[in-house]
Amino acid sequence: MGQRPIAPKIGAMLIAQISDTHVVPTACEKGKLMRTEEHLRTAVAHLLALRPRPDVVLISGDLVEDGTREEYELFAELLAPLKAEIPIYLAPGNHDEREAMRSVLRDHGYDYLPTEGPLQYAVDLGELRLLSLDTVVPGEPGGYLCEERLAWLDAQLAKDARPTLVMQHHPPFLTGLVRMDGMGLSNVDDEAKVIAKHSNVVRVLSGHLHRSISSAFSGTIAMTAPSCAHAVELDLQTEGRLAVVQEPPAASVHLWKDDNLVSHTSYIGDYGPPYVIAE
Repeated sequence: MGQRPIAPKIGAMLIAQISDTHVVPTACEKGKLMRTEEHLRTAVAHLLALRPRPDVVLISGDLVEDGTREEYELFAELLAPLKAEIPIYLAPGNHDEREAMRSVLRDHGYDYLPTEGPLQYAVDLGELRLLSLDTVVPGEPGGYLCEERLAWLDAQLAKDARPTLVMQHHPPFLTGLVRMDGMGLSNVDDEAKVIAKHSNVVRVLSGHLHRSISSAFSGTIAMTAPSCAHAVELDLQTEGRLAVVQEPPAASVHLWKDDNLVSHTSYIGDYGPPYVIAE
């Protein structure tokens, strides 16, 4: 039931990223409002229909809404058609519950998740490496990277010079979304010091913000993926408010080619056929 290995590729790799799936059964009241079960089904179909098909899929946290075993079982069921075709790698978010996530999803073949401790791990993607971090503080909306987790990141970056993607739920930068920044990563400077020591981090890939946002960070680029469900309102006022808006769900698509990573936004939904300008 484990992950299919990724065949090493030379020259090009397509990496899809979705985030903040917040799965909750449609049958409950919250599920009727959020429709995240429906959104994830649609996102899975969208990723399978991409051409070329992604080589790997990343999901950067808040996999489920309330961290229950029932939600993780549903999450695994919804992802099963995608997982049968493409390797999927997961990071926990503040809505996730470590032990339930670990227990249920390891049983569904996500056996790279550690059996104890923080849910972070390293994956060989051929020309690239993936380091997935656990920024979760149980019971808190904000994130934190303790000395143990930062030491692991430092050691992993030092042991292999290949270009590396770092995935984590909480982004390591302020966005101007005041309310969301108030529940961000609390020790950004500590992570920045570790990243600055190494020249092989090509991108820090996050979620949490339910929007596509990017920023320079410690000699590399950090960015957040949009949610494949609902979006957080773009409110850049000084005080700000926290509101959810039904903007089009989307995925990030990262193309690794010629030793460079280029990131795109792929909107999920039926917007009609392309209007062909030239062949």
